[in-house]
Amino acid sequence: MNGYVEIFKKMTKKNDKKTKSDIKNALNSAPEILPENQDDLPDKKDEITGPVEQYPNIYSLPTDFPVVCLGVMGEVAYFLDGMSQLRPLKFKDFAKTRLQSLFIPHPNIVHNYWPRFDKDGKETGGWAAEVCATVLMTHVAKAGIFNPVERIRGRGCHLSETGELIWHLGNVVLIDGDRQKPGYIGEHVYPGAEKCMVPKYHDDIEFPGYDLKDLFNQWEFSRPGLDSELLLGWVMAKDRRGIVMAASYVDYRGIGDREINFAADFKNSFK
Repeated sequence: MNGYVEIFKKMTKKNDKKTKSDIKNALNSAPEILPENQDDLPDKKDEITGPVEQYPNIYSLPTDFPVVCLGVMGEVAYFLDGMSQLRPLKFKDFAKTRLQSLFIPHPNIVHNYWPRFDKDGKETGGWAAEVCATVLMTHVAKAGIFNPVERIRGRGCHLSETGELIWHLGNVVLIDGDRQKPGYIGEHVYPGAEKCMVPKYHDDIEFPGYDLKDLFNQWEFSRPGLDSELLLGWVMAKDRRGIVMAASYVDYRGIGDREINFAADFKNSFK
């Protein structure tokens, strides 16, 4: 708004009436309120005021910085903490303890990043939470708008943008068998979570699905061969609903008083 005020001051004199054309020209020559590029943020020491003047590298993070700034949505900032957990945090809740908790399992590392100085430039032994807040706010803003509904993927199986199988096991993410740490993979975020069952690989035995298929072939299906294949497919797909394009349903009934009913309905199948 300051840009508009200065322009109108220059073009306005006492008792001087301006035409619509004059006003239109003034508006067209006014500066943009917001920078066109989100990277146009202050990065020089002389553009920083207050206690952060002690930290000339405030707008650049070290390569081993444990917190990932995902972005913002409204008044909420989204981070991955030092354990790769998803941590939504409202700006009004940027309290000292909450900020320090983002750096678990090594919360005291904040003393290395932002030590507190006295007026003579000597370290006092504490850490500057207000500087930490400024850094995190700056970098979630640079990351842009973040929609967790569309970008976050939990445990289970998913498809990558190129059709690869991504299996999120909580503490590790498998991409076509290759292990990766939870975090950003492609356009999505796979946060750390409690680990679940991990597949075991044995070079000296055959794929266990063959044994399961032989077992199902011993069942008395009305369509031998076909039904055992379908049941095997259901078993393989039931825990991978993130990549199943249609709902999977099984209804098996035995004979006589040994009748068994079981079903699995994937209501939240991949869309």
